[in-house]
Amino acid sequence: MPDTLETIKDYLIEDAEWHQVNSIFPDSPTAALTVKNISGKTVSIFITEDETLTPAKIDAYLTANAINPPEVGGVTYEISSNPSSRVFVKAPGGSATLSIRIFGTVDPTADITELAKVLGEQVILLDGHIKTISGNPHKVTKREVGLGNIPNALVHDVDDANYPENPTGTQKQSTAALVSLKALRLVRDFIKAHISTVSGNPHKVTKSEVGLGKVANYAVATDTEAIDHNNNAAYLTPKSGAILVKDMVQIAASVKPQTIVSGQIASRLPGWSMYDITVPSNIIVQNGNRGFVINAGLVVAFAYRGKVIISNMTEQDIIGSFEATMPDAIYYIYVDLDSKGNIQNYGITHSCPTSGTYKEATQGDFFNTATCTMLTSEGNEVQRVYVGKAYFSSNKITQLIGVPFGDTAIIPVIATIPQGKSVLVANPFIDKVSATAFAEYGGKWAETRWNDQTGIIASPKPNDEYNNIIVQSGQVGYLTSGASSGSGFGESFVTITVAPRVVLKLKKEY
Repeated sequence: MPDTLETIKDYLIEDAEWHQVNSIFPDSPTAALTVKNISGKTVSIFITEDETLTPAKIDAYLTANAINPPEVGGVTYEISSNPSSRVFVKAPGGSATLSIRIFGTVDPTADITELAKVLGEQVILLDGHIKTISGNPHKVTKREVGLGNIPNALVHDVDDANYPENPTGTQKQSTAALVSLKALRLVRDFIKAHISTVSGNPHKVTKSEVGLGKVANYAVATDTEAIDHNNNAAYLTPKSGAILVKDMVQIAASVKPQTIVSGQIASRLPGWSMYDITVPSNIIVQNGNRGFVINAGLVVAFAYRGKVIISNMTEQDIIGSFEATMPDAIYYIYVDLDSKGNIQNYGITHSCPTSGTYKEATQGDFFNTATCTMLTSEGNEVQRVYVGKAYFSSNKITQLIGVPFGDTAIIPVIATIPQGKSVLVANPFIDKVSATAFAEYGGKWAETRWNDQTGIIASPKPNDEYNNIIVQSGQVGYLTSGASSGSGFGESFVTITVAPRVVLKLKKEY
């Protein structure tokens, strides 16, 4: 048997079938697991207490119960199960790699763990040296302890005439031995006292002599001092180091600032699967004609002093409402945070926030992408992230849209697009986006070849690019495909007149 229990393993998926992964740790078959996607490819995860389910039954079970299993990777970093739960995973693309560890154990990829280990080893080494009370680690001589005149010899018979206590006699005095029992006892007592000394600095040892000449005598940083970037006179502990890491480390490159990192999710519309559109967010929902609820579990990435910080997760719902009388317009809902990443409250504005590298004459908030700061219309820096927008008509909410997760979303176009016509699709982001239309043909999704006669094209609506996307079809047909022109449909050139299903891929510009 191994000396220690293995707590983390990589799991390679090489097909598009469901796999149960509890058996990956045979010594802990009922342990709770934490599943992390390390391949960047789509992976679905389904956790259940039902002991009758097998991998072959999962798809039918999910369909029968209208369950859309969550996806691990990208925005959702990792997912954990309960003890004794059965964990199933599936790579729809046919391949993926997972890192699976027993819940509560350390992820060795975390830099702070290695730092704590190295610091701990050094503390143990120094502590052991300081407490050494036997041997002679410093090569101390008798002169250094104040006994340089004592000869390295003992008189076994203190009455020997050759070693008189009074050196004035005519007998020859030896200078190579102690001359009295009294002196021997004094030396003995002195040595015993010195050996037992475990405090103070009897040798006047300096920090350079113990190999710490470059270490300053600073105290351990408090939690507040740990995140003070101008403090250069304190040391970190594992706890304060973790606080500093959270304060300073930027979010993974796949998550941009001013985005929703995680929160409650909604079910996809009937007929649309995980292979068609991204999982819709349910971070904000309507509550009556003029109210809303920002659901618990919200985590955002926000700009703070030129850095991107992940907020703490909200533990309770945030209840919000509009004024008793609201003119017909679009209103934007945001949350404000403190410097430690705690979501404090919500706010509502009629002025659409904007983004860019230079703040022009705009009325609303402005996210400066060059400096990674969120500014009010007056130019004051704030920690603020927009989470939704509400459309008002006749003094009530007619549509409430929650911002999608991350910086990219694939959404369905519900309206049928007549030939030679266009439709408007609400932009769920409160930002400028690039928009690309994809059509489904022959079981494949691909971008069509657009001209004024055929194809489908999408672009932000001029003068309203923050709120609406124009989706337009050709005069003759909706779709042209052809492998020879690089089309993803892989067919000969085809023009169809029956409107296909269409999705929009939206990506924030900043």
